[in-house]
Amino acid sequence: MTFQTPRSIRRLTFQATAIALAAATLAGCDAADDSTASLTCDDSLKTAFKPDDDTSVVAVRSFKKGDALTGSATAANDICMVKLLVRPGNPGPADAPSTSPGIGIEVWLPTKTAWNGRIHALGGGGWQGGAAGTADTIASTEGAAIAATEGAVSSTTDTGHPVPGAGSFAMNPDGTINRALWTDFASRGIHQQAVKTKALAKAFYGRAHTHAYWEGGSTGGRQGLNLAQNNPEDFDGIVALYPAINWTRFITSELYPQVVYQRDLGGTPLTKVQSDFVSNKAITSCDSIGLGFILDPSSCNYNPLADASALCTGQTGDGVMGSSTDAACVTAAQAQVINKIWYGMTSDGSVPA
Repeated sequence: MTFQTPRSIRRLTFQATAIALAAATLAGCDAADDSTASLTCDDSLKTAFKPDDDTSVVAVRSFKKGDALTGSATAANDICMVKLLVRPGNPGPADAPSTSPGIGIEVWLPTKTAWNGRIHALGGGGWQGGAAGTADTIASTEGAAIAATEGAVSSTTDTGHPVPGAGSFAMNPDGTINRALWTDFASRGIHQQAVKTKALAKAFYGRAHTHAYWEGGSTGGRQGLNLAQNNPEDFDGIVALYPAINWTRFITSELYPQVVYQRDLGGTPLTKVQSDFVSNKAITSCDSIGLGFILDPSSCNYNPLADASALCTGQTGDGVMGSSTDAACVTAAQAQVINKIWYGMTSDGSVPA
């Protein structure tokens, strides 16, 4: 037997829930308004801000409107930069990529009168890493711009390793997996970024944030999905752009060209000029409506091994003899390597017809 709650009871329940939520919201606003800020943008913050035993302030720096940041970037308004370090990291030899003191987090704060009550955190790209925890280097001018122009607190993290664009942190010197830094990179770094950014904002302004948002693409998109799945309370809204997921597939695919170069060409890759030369041949062959690119790569069957104009003079291809005298022409072996890379991995390394 199925029981249904009478409509009047459901309506009363909804109204009670709405009143409770409204009361909680108002209470939260009142509590925020009653607080007073106690932190200032100077070295006193290093000792004043201590959210837990694992977190320390690495650097504090105040920027006035027009001050130089990095390169040609300047501060659009008065802002404060605070760099945090969240331990434990991973101990080891001083020169090893797997050695890390902890997760670096760079936070940008508008002035106390300019803050709009929001947090706008930023994701990373690739293997992330970088200077978020380095005292004398600015990691994110984008974060600085958000703080200065939007009036939101912004932050970024090195996800636990200081080297940008490299995955060498993932292995210890003895060849074992660096599980500590893998975890920091995959999930702990971005969660700590959220938690510590909120804590610093509340301590600096004397009131809690009203809304917190995440924005990121590629690795930042993957981070956004991770946050939504594992720490949904960290942000009120998440913009996860072109997320780099399915790592077991696409990272392996990224490595495959190097495998083919090693096996088929003795470790010598094609030059950029050669790659561009053959790629343009493929575009010319498959771009039937003159867009300048291939609209549907899956429908393109261009084969450089069967194109005499791509093969160097005298090279024997698939039913053709090479006739190109262009400096960017390719050998038959190079043409087949291109086919393998374009098609992707197969169980035996072959390229199906």
